[in-house]
Amino acid sequence: MTLALRRLSTADPGFHEALDAMLYWDVGEDAAVNRVAGEIIRDIRLRGDAALLEYTGRFDRWEPVDARALALSADDFQSAYVGLDGEQRRALEAAAERIDAYHQHQRAADWEFTDAEGNRLGQKITPLDRVGLYVPGGQAAYPSTVLMTAIPARVAGVGEVVMTVPTPDGVRNPLVLAAAHVAGIDSGFAVGGAQAVAALAFGTASLPKVDKIVGPGGGYVAAAKRLVFGSVGIDIIAGPSEVLIITDGTAPEEPEQPRAAVIRASLEGRGALVQTRDLDEAVALANRIAPEHLELAVEDPDALLGGIRHAGAIFVGPYTPEVMGDYAAGPSHVLPTFGTARFSSPLGVYDFQKRSSVVRLSPDGAEEIARVSMVLARGEGLEAHALAAEARISGLDHNH
Repeated sequence: MTLALRRLSTADPGFHEALDAMLYWDVGEDAAVNRVAGEIIRDIRLRGDAALLEYTGRFDRWEPVDARALALSADDFQSAYVGLDGEQRRALEAAAERIDAYHQHQRAADWEFTDAEGNRLGQKITPLDRVGLYVPGGQAAYPSTVLMTAIPARVAGVGEVVMTVPTPDGVRNPLVLAAAHVAGIDSGFAVGGAQAVAALAFGTASLPKVDKIVGPGGGYVAAAKRLVFGSVGIDIIAGPSEVLIITDGTAPEEPEQPRAAVIRASLEGRGALVQTRDLDEAVALANRIAPEHLELAVEDPDALLGGIRHAGAIFVGPYTPEVMGDYAAGPSHVLPTFGTARFSSPLGVYDFQKRSSVVRLSPDGAEEIARVSMVLARGEGLEAHALAAEARISGLDHNH
């Protein structure tokens, strides 16, 4: 494949400015997308199922007779699973087993310690009650996303898992539904776009309100997730996929691809070859970019791994292409984009749990902490706080 790729060198004057210009992607710059997403959210909140049915007809090109036609049940998931050929069933099961095994290692437990004054302090881990999984389905079907979002939720102990997935022209993808069966999803709805996000965030007569929405989507889905955040939890605002490859020339080139035109448009539009002075500089550049996917296609990848600080997922060595992570390696493929790997992590069990602090004070500990709290509360001008602490000291003195 012949490509007209832009070429940059860290030795060139103005390299950093050129790189910044190439990387710039304002996720909030499309005011029209944000406006439409906001209008859809308001409409769903006002009209509920009626609005969902209208948007399904407009965007997915089919006319459900009523809201019940949007529902996807556990029986639907099981029927789709049974209807698959054996090879597809085995692939789903194998991928699910690996994803589950990986995420079992992320499970957190309650903990507690007792300090010198006999105070017992700790943390309580609680799974979310109900989560909504947004599974894209407008341009292609993504059974892998079903597994990558639902299985960490199940490992975390989430009480109820609800899936939304668009069904263009009313066609339900059997592999997506079968993946929902394998992953143990409780129920689903054949809706997508900003309207699905709004329905999950606020609830309708048919769709239950959830505590958190996770999963990737297009521009309208991303805009809707930003707008509903605060009323409901979200994972990340995922953008277009990114791959950064560090290579020293030892990795073989890939053969011609069947989707050459699509690949060419992507690489020529947003791709670049960057020449660095050495591999250390390449690592520093990777940390600056903080890519969604990072491949270490070099002779000694372990020599570089320790220096990588910012990346959603790191693929180490010649036998580990990014595609393995998309489907069956184990970690979730829902990853931070747009450089947000500087402060965000891949979707995991921890996204489906919350932490509560647990404080149990002893008589001696309460007296000491009350005296400290009184001073600090009065320093902040919060006399009621100070009096509440002081009352504990008085109560302790009286009991003694």
